[in-house]
Amino acid sequence: MYTAPSPFDEPTTHRLETPLDELVPAPVVARKRRLRLALMGGGAIGLIPWIVFWVITLPANYVALGFDVLLVAFMVTTAVLVFLRRQLMLLTAFTTGVLLICDGWFDVMTAGPHDVWVSALTATLVELPLAVILITTALRIFAADRDAVVAARSRDATVAVASAAVVEMPFHPMVASTMLPADPLSSTA
Repeated sequence: MYTAPSPFDEPTTHRLETPLDELVPAPVVARKRRLRLALMGGGAIGLIPWIVFWVITLPANYVALGFDVLLVAFMVTTAVLVFLRRQLMLLTAFTTGVLLICDGWFDVMTAGPHDVWVSALTATLVELPLAVILITTALRIFAADRDAVVAARSRDATVAVASAAVVEMPFHPMVASTMLPADPLSSTA
């Protein structure tokens, strides 16, 4: 007989902390995972000298440096979570994609008249494609996770309905005569 799981029986880890292999087999995503991991790691490593250059050349009260540091922190966090194959990376990947879109917009809007084309090309060819890759990956993982949860709930509901139907089976004399008594020592047969 099926019994509903108790909140005390649930695993101690959140489902976003579980490996991605539970949603999609590792061979299917291995090539894409390596590419995205290289993009995130390369982007984070490439931004560090860029930030050091801006720290040296810009005034101390320039706000964009904090934004770039935040962007690098999210890129590194996403790369680590991709490396560890954790579903939690969908949150950091989505956030990193949004930060990349904001950074591209900020770079274009604050560029000088001679630098606007370089900023526009960098935003168009680097930041926006990487943001699209990160956001679509996060949304695909979210959809796969949602589908897995819905399937599990549907499977649990089917088992619960089937077990409830067996438990609540109405009495029928033809069926009752073929069933063994619940207590073998009883004399009601």
